[in-house]
Amino acid sequence: AVMAKDWPTTVVITGRMPDVPTLRLERPELPFLRFLERPRVYYPGIELVVEAEISLTSDPYLNDHIYKGQILFLAVMGLEAMAQVSSTVLGVEAVPIFEEVEFSRPVVVDKTRSETLQIAALVQEEGIVEVALRCAQTGFKVDHFRARCRFDHLSADNIQKPDIKEKRINIEPEQELYGDLLFQEGRFKRLSGYHHIEATQCVGEIVEDESISWFGRYLSPTLRLGDAGSRDATIHAIQVCIPHAQLLPIRIDKLHFFDVHTQGPWTVFAKERWHEGDLFCYDLTVWGKNGQLREKWEGLHLRKVSMIAWPDGWLEPLLIPYIERRFQEL
Repeated sequence: AVMAKDWPTTVVITGRMPDVPTLRLERPELPFLRFLERPRVYYPGIELVVEAEISLTSDPYLNDHIYKGQILFLAVMGLEAMAQVSSTVLGVEAVPIFEEVEFSRPVVVDKTRSETLQIAALVQEEGIVEVALRCAQTGFKVDHFRARCRFDHLSADNIQKPDIKEKRINIEPEQELYGDLLFQEGRFKRLSGYHHIEATQCVGEIVEDESISWFGRYLSPTLRLGDAGSRDATIHAIQVCIPHAQLLPIRIDKLHFFDVHTQGPWTVFAKERWHEGDLFCYDLTVWGKNGQLREKWEGLHLRKVSMIAWPDGWLEPLLIPYIERRFQEL
């Protein structure tokens, strides 16, 4: 009967009287983290499956990420969930290196009810964990997100910070990009300006906001990977390089975190590796205000999902990358 339970069980036999043992069943404790809400399977060092209910009430950031009327669970919050579960199954507090990250299918949240996420982590070998994120809307049978998490150290000594042009481009993201080019709202409107924009690369600025509340009142506020809003801005900063089409992330080849708590404002350097049809691939580095490397993205894959119209005419800084793209197509 003990082995049939979902919970792994430690059996401690204590003798109160001769030949009359008693059993005490102990359940391992999990850290108090947002996405470790309900453990379903837990074998420390081997496997961990948890579930968490997300809704507009418990996860107010969802209100700020609505694309064409659909409330989408963010890719960067999926990374956070997978980091929490993969580190917990190994019993460490370290931040993993993500490899072969796939955002195969979006998690769409209904505004009137909650959605159940299931995150499953399985240890493959020492320091390597395979993680998958599923949800109730597909019966927990489809991997909406998945990744391989490695827990080893990578030095940033040989990574040089690119030069930044002091002069800023005459464009105000708050008034001129969000709403037309960028659909993000509230917590995710973090782009403050650009130093360079062309079709294949850009240099953008991202501001911090310590006043943001990510989760409901009685849920853990801890984010293993640091500020999720600035990380989402790291992705959508690339949008100015393709100003005529909406992009969404579908894959990351490798994502290194060097110091997730590096203070902002941050500078993101993005450079295109290749593009083919509706697919684009970029490499990025993100640096803090003291010149500290925050993270490095190798092979961020984005897919064009829709065209963007500019009813009031083109912004001059964005017309340049648009013309470059059109010439490439011709």
